[in-house]
Amino acid sequence: MLHYRYEAIRPHIEKMELPVCIGQDIYGNPVSWDFADLETLLISGEIGAGKSSLMRVILTTWVKYTSPDDLRLILVDLKRADLGLFHGIEHVDALCFEAKDMRKPFALLRAEMYRRGDLLLEHGVTHIRRLPFKLPRIVVVIDEMSIVKRETDLVEMIQQFASQGRALGVHTIIAMQRPDADLLNSALKANLRVRISGRQADAINAKVAGVIGAEEIDAAARGRMKIKIDEVKEFQAFFLDEGACKEILSPYKALIHDPEPDIEVAPQSIFELLEKEEQ
Repeated sequence: MLHYRYEAIRPHIEKMELPVCIGQDIYGNPVSWDFADLETLLISGEIGAGKSSLMRVILTTWVKYTSPDDLRLILVDLKRADLGLFHGIEHVDALCFEAKDMRKPFALLRAEMYRRGDLLLEHGVTHIRRLPFKLPRIVVVIDEMSIVKRETDLVEMIQQFASQGRALGVHTIIAMQRPDADLLNSALKANLRVRISGRQADAINAKVAGVIGAEEIDAAARGRMKIKIDEVKEFQAFFLDEGACKEILSPYKALIHDPEPDIEVAPQSIFELLEKEEQ
């Protein structure tokens, strides 16, 4: 087991804008990339494969590394299992536990994307990096995408975020236990540039997940996963349990310190202007 220690990975990520450092390869080298450059991610795998810990590692690193002025998070935890740990974190604009609660923050985000598109046109540039002022990156995290399968309007918006968000600084992470061939259609999967999988039940599931060979991962090897960016590579993921995660996040809680929040949506920050316009 490879325990997560932010101080150990900090030297490997200090030049990145939105760093992801998730473990070590078979040679002991860090597995990392800049999410500002590869802006979409699919995480899948059987129960116990390590998806929850992986999500905690990615989000905890961002909370520690970035300012709330530089990163905003929209978290969707349809399993009501893990992302509640991030309730009260200053970076979080919305935390949704049911599909119906996703519509307002998603509509606001879509409006923000249109606004950013207009800004690019106005300034004659093709990416928010080239604007004369800085806009925060926005990351949408959907844990257990399959639960929204019947909500076609939400699925369409998620596909829009993944396909059109790159130049606008909007990023997408989709997590699901069993890859769904209907949800992960060719158009959506083509826009998920990084794919990570824990053990899959069979080669068909591994193929749908986009990580060939994930069915060969040893079931007894906790935290063993495969990642596909240019090629498929096996790695050992960092382990971060719930208790350690709570302790790390405690200093970053803005207003609320309840570890078991009973909330649906908590919109703030970059959406405030849009909300006022709606009123």
